[in-house]
Amino acid sequence: MALVSVNPFESLLELQRELERSLAAPYLNLEGGAQVFPPVNVFADEDSLVIRAEVPGFKTEDIGLTLARDCLTLTGKRQPEDHTKPGSYHRRERAFGSFSRSIQLPKDLDPEKASAQCLNGLLTVRIPKAEAAKPRQITVQASA
Repeated sequence: MALVSVNPFESLLELQRELERSLAAPYLNLEGGAQVFPPVNVFADEDSLVIRAEVPGFKTEDIGLTLARDCLTLTGKRQPEDHTKPGSYHRRERAFGSFSRSIQLPKDLDPEKASAQCLNGLLTVRIPKAEAAKPRQITVQASA
């Protein structure tokens, strides 16, 4: 019987190499790569659900929000820069094109009162909770 030498750390090293390779990839890939754009945070406060998305360099008129049933869809388009001057790129990392991102929402929201604001490249969408979903105080009465 032949003995096989097994390195128990080989799988961990392979995982580290994969992680390093994925982190070295360009972050903004609007053409459908492994990266997701725009990055979002979704959280709830006392009164509403809040969605924050990073959309630096996008004009507000190039961002679209659609709220249908239990899904918020964020779309946008970054136009290519106008290059009327002669010359060539030394480096080109800023992507342009369209994106679409859908976020599943809980059912206990009031979409009629939703609002959105974009400030310094940070889009904030606030969707209030429905009145029935908000916590209520119940008064405890003494029994006779």
